[in-house]
Amino acid sequence: MTNKESFAAFSEILVAACAQIGPEFFALNQANKESKYRERVYAYELYHILRSNLRLRPELKGLVLNGEVDKAGRKDFSDEKPDLLFHSPGSMDSNIAIVEIKTCFGSKIDEAVDNLAKFTTNYGYFGGVLLVFGGQLKKRPITPDRCHLIYHLKAGDHFLIDPV
Repeated sequence: MTNKESFAAFSEILVAACAQIGPEFFALNQANKESKYRERVYAYELYHILRSNLRLRPELKGLVLNGEVDKAGRKDFSDEKPDLLFHSPGSMDSNIAIVEIKTCFGSKIDEAVDNLAKFTTNYGYFGGVLLVFGGQLKKRPITPDRCHLIYHLKAGDHFLIDPV
């Protein structure tokens, strides 16, 4: 399977996994307050669902989903810590996808887009995804080549996808 085909398969699995995220992980209920979007709560549930779903795809065997891989100290990387990487650890030949997850309120969107650009341009990752949940951003970021923007508007199957 080519890296392009692996990225397409991963993107399909990613959208399906997002659709499985329940409302309790989408916006966290708080005692005596309105529920609030929490990036880590959403990301950890997405990671769990993705790992389960990826096991069902034998054509992607050998590729691994890792969360928040710390690249600090590597001479060929800077200090980035992307939310998710789909790759073959220890090899630069099968770097498939970087995923940055952000809430619709836009915290650190520019930093996320910079990470997508670095990983797809400098570090050999085939493609990237900026996954924004809870609504749309006020200003649409310009995503790098081979990267797309997915808006997960609310729990369940409610998406806007800007394809590669």
